[in-house]
Amino acid sequence: MTAYIREDIQELSEPFVCTLNIMDEQPLSERFYNLSISMSLKNSLYFWRLRAFFTLEREQESWRIRSF
Repeated sequence: MTAYIREDIQELSEPFVCTLNIMDEQPLSERFYNLSISMSLKNSLYFWRLRAFFTLEREQESWRIRSF
């Protein structure tokens, strides 16, 4: 997915403004967490909306993505 987005963005001459918004949060336990976000990429020519859903796992002091 990262490569696809990168390729699309590189084809355009104008940069995007990126906005991330949390749509829903669901704690499953002390170690696991579900998160859904919406992301928008916008410039004067283009507006692109994406959604992503993650399962996160807490390891010591950080969170790791376990499912995308």
